[in-house]
Amino acid sequence: MLLLLFVISSLADSQKSICINDFIVFNYEDQAITIDNRFDCYKDIPDQKMVRGINLKALCYVNEKYMYMSKGGEKVSRCGEFLQLVGPYQKQVICMIAGSMNITKAGITEDLEGKLLAVNAQIYNQLSPKTKATNNFVTQLTFSPTDLDQGMNPSLIVIERKEKSTIIQIINCNQVLNQIRVYSPEVDEMFYLKEDGKFEITNFKGKYSLRLISFDKNKLVLNNINLNDADTFEFNFRFPAIRAKNCYYVVDTNVFLPSQSNDIAYFLKWHILQPDYNSNLVEKTRTPKGIQFQQTDVVNGKGYVSIAFLYVTEMMFDQDFTKMTIELEVDDTTQLEFINANMVFKTDFFSLSNDSFTSVDDNLKSKYFIKGKAVTVQIFFKPERRSFSNGCSIKLFVKDGTSVTLKKAVLSRSSLSDNQYLCDHKSWDCYNTECQITNESYVQGTNVWSDNCRPACGTCRVGFVCTTGGMCIHEVNNNLRSGTVNLFITIFVFFILLGL
Repeated sequence: MLLLLFVISSLADSQKSICINDFIVFNYEDQAITIDNRFDCYKDIPDQKMVRGINLKALCYVNEKYMYMSKGGEKVSRCGEFLQLVGPYQKQVICMIAGSMNITKAGITEDLEGKLLAVNAQIYNQLSPKTKATNNFVTQLTFSPTDLDQGMNPSLIVIERKEKSTIIQIINCNQVLNQIRVYSPEVDEMFYLKEDGKFEITNFKGKYSLRLISFDKNKLVLNNINLNDADTFEFNFRFPAIRAKNCYYVVDTNVFLPSQSNDIAYFLKWHILQPDYNSNLVEKTRTPKGIQFQQTDVVNGKGYVSIAFLYVTEMMFDQDFTKMTIELEVDDTTQLEFINANMVFKTDFFSLSNDSFTSVDDNLKSKYFIKGKAVTVQIFFKPERRSFSNGCSIKLFVKDGTSVTLKKAVLSRSSLSDNQYLCDHKSWDCYNTECQITNESYVQGTNVWSDNCRPACGTCRVGFVCTTGGMCIHEVNNNLRSGTVNLFITIFVFFILLGL
């Protein structure tokens, strides 16, 4: 029941969200995967159930490559960061980053470059439908970082007391931490978060204030304390919470473009297949000139050509998209006959055999247009249907011996995903920039993000402005320059008048 507190119902959001959709998620409790180099942020907390995310079993782990953020030359641990996840179920689920683990699964993880999350079975089953017959331990997801209001204030826990310093850890904090400032009339020192998510504070005499500073430069203060006074300190306030914004799980609309690479990770790309008349499958290779298909069978004197489009992860085609548009080049269209278009659900992502597919719809509404050798096919989906699926195909009869080339295939999204900007992994780091880039930023330098996918990387202090390269520079005072010019003009006119 407690976990339900971390499940967020779908609500409309007045502002579009930055949603990251090039990660996949594993059920780390499944025996089919291998875990290496596991690191737990809170393993040294005496009573780990004090950590709300642990108590609610709402934990997620990242690959060690994504365990840290980089901002202004600093390396900041993600320990305690909250993520809002959504998978094919379209259920919004919150988890807390509790550490890192490197997951290995042959045929899946090699090309992901660390772009994966790991959650327990309880979380995973809320992301992925339980419709796969086998190998149901990994799926694609969409997520967004969130500053969740946990309904409680952060606590400071003393982990270890040394002769000259004290190791502490902050728990139940709704923003990623960066620094602690300790100050009094006698001392004023700054301490940075260590890679293990803890702080090491010098042992000072007497009372002092301890200011907690988040990645976003928000601040909380404990006044009149000394770390020797107790083992636990609770803050009287918590950081501002930004309501979790809802992302919608969607996949790439570009099913096939000639410019696409064959190097896209297995789990994040559309697979183009050629079924024969008995539905035996051959996967095709992308080329810059398109994908060529020859007839696989001759039926009543006509060549049979079928083209299938498959995404490994399940989805709801009818909810996510309105139609698919397919552009073909057919050498001879004189005997072209469109047979039908169908939709299928692949139940085992490791197998391309006939028995790994089930039919969803054998006769999708479709249209086709012929102009010379160019043939355009449109397949339409049914918004009233909520069945899981992840593939569709078209079937053609052509003149015996005719070659068919796939030139392009794209999907048109439904309005359900209009509330978000679809971004990639680059939006989950600041890449050592110092501030939030906007359309009004001072033009100096470049950055790695598209306009709508810039992450929140802080603000510049008074007197400084953020550049398009994400650096804080002294504000250019155009008013001063303008005033100098006006003064020069006034003096010039004055001397002219004197001459008269």
